[in-house]
Amino acid sequence: MLICGHRDDGKLDNQGPNLVAAENYCNFCHLFRYRVKEGNFLVQRLVETALGNTKYTSKQIRNELTGTFGEPIRSEAVRKVNTARVWCLITDESTDRQTRELMVVACRYIYKLEKDYVIKDDPVAVVDTFQTLSGLAEDENTNTTRNYSKRLSSAGYF
Repeated sequence: MLICGHRDDGKLDNQGPNLVAAENYCNFCHLFRYRVKEGNFLVQRLVETALGNTKYTSKQIRNELTGTFGEPIRSEAVRKVNTARVWCLITDESTDRQTRELMVVACRYIYKLEKDYVIKDDPVAVVDTFQTLSGLAEDENTNTTRNYSKRLSSAGYF
């Protein structure tokens, strides 16, 4: 699920000059609006009365919450993969709004669900493709130089 939207900033209430149209909200903010619509009084009060820096809707807070909520999901996926007899890593790469190349790393595995077997794909990480590949190239260059010869040079920096 995408967390960011066309406009990440703006008021969550239903009035005022800074109101962002609902279709341009990030999914994280849509969750707030959904909870208010469903009658969650605490979230409604937070949206209506909290100061901007105490609404917990900033990009930094969203990233922290995503990481916090993601850890149990990742742990459960790893537990299931560890019980699988067959599994593999798969990746998919995409560009975010800041034009960074991000790579999702997922585990595909066969999981026994009661009497049936199902193929599951669970994401376990999202990494910056450029930084990850640059780091691998640097590590490989260091290992190659150390293990073979000081005269040997290796290309591969990104």
